Amino acid sequence: MKPARRYALGTDVPVSKTRGEIESLLVKHGAAQMLSGTDRASRTGFIGFTLHGRQYRIPLLARRDNHRDADQVEREQWRALLLILKGKLEFIASGHSTPEVEFLAHTVLPNGKTVGAELAPRLAEAYDTGQVRALLPE
Repeated sequence: MKPARRYALGTDVPVSKTRGEIESLLVKHGAAQMLSGTDRASRTGFIGFTLHGRQYRIPLLARRDNHRDADQVEREQWRALLLILKGKLEFIASGHSTPEVEFLAHTVLPNGKTVGAELAPRLAEAYDTGQVRALLPE
């Protein structure tokens, strides 16, 4: 069986245009605040937004591909992020889900970390040991 072609593979849409599309999409779905950024040196980026009173931050992690142009990989990542946001926001708008469910891992906690960053090590530990540690102190 032939592997599926990856979404946005080979796109020539500039990152700045995609970021603008993401901002417009978030506004359309009621986001109160938005912020996005990139670190050209490390090839990372993020979007942050407030929706229904909660703050969310979604990182774009550095992907190294020595066989491909770094700018191309970055354009593809931003397009893929736009696609997933469109899907999640439409799912929420249609009443099938909530922002808290769709963006749970990306919810920013009062300590500045995301739920995913806080829980990922504990989840890995639970699978490794078969023991689930309390999430909150007693």
